[in-house]
Amino acid sequence: MDIIKNNIVILMTGTINPNSFATLALKDPDTRRAQYIEAIKFYLEKTSLNIDFTENSGTSIESEFEHDDNKDRLEFLTYKSEPSIPDRGKGAKELEIISYSIFHSKFISKSDAIVKITGRLKILNIIDLNSNFFALTKRYKKVYSCNIYKVTKMDARCFFFTKDFFPYLEQVGRAINLKYSIEMALWDSVFEYLKFNGTYKQLKRPLRIEGVNAGFGTSYEDSFISATAKRVRHFVKAPYYYRKISHKIKLEHKG
Repeated sequence: MDIIKNNIVILMTGTINPNSFATLALKDPDTRRAQYIEAIKFYLEKTSLNIDFTENSGTSIESEFEHDDNKDRLEFLTYKSEPSIPDRGKGAKELEIISYSIFHSKFISKSDAIVKITGRLKILNIIDLNSNFFALTKRYKKVYSCNIYKVTKMDARCFFFTKDFFPYLEQVGRAINLKYSIEMALWDSVFEYLKFNGTYKQLKRPLRIEGVNAGFGTSYEDSFISATAKRVRHFVKAPYYYRKISHKIKLEHKG
């Protein structure tokens, strides 16, 4: 039995026809659809994990994989998300998709942990990151693992968590709007989680990403020079970020 496969599910979030356009540059449905299909094929090939693809504009791409040899590892969920008035931004929609998946996915219901990935992106070092996270779950049991973008913000493109973390994110995430992003909600969720014996660990390595940034429409760079610079920055800043988290915990404890 593949222990990792049966404990961790890839949750890919998708919106083929966006209804939240604030801070969104990549809006073309055909382009987005093609990117989702390409990314799903990537994870089918590069991992042995079950994959849940949840899409919130009522547009299914399940037929694209009818004849795929690995279709038993795929689960497609789609629903129609109504526009938020006023628009709360793509971060609120992202959290809504995660919540829908957790409460409707058969794969997730049978798993212990989730790796959430923005559906159009390929995380090129997903195998190493997943192995590292699995080791963390064996050691800590309750764990959330994500890279810090900068103080007060986590990297929402890909993060790992045991399912007990989600209620804290869901609660904090109710405040997400155009000024309070999902990246900020992820940061604040850490402190709520730690209060109840959860564990936070940064990813052991920076994300290596191939794809297009939806907010700016630019491609992610993964050249040797860029990847090396990210690794150096990651290891230099990691202790600094942990000190910031520890300092805030001490202040809240005193309060």
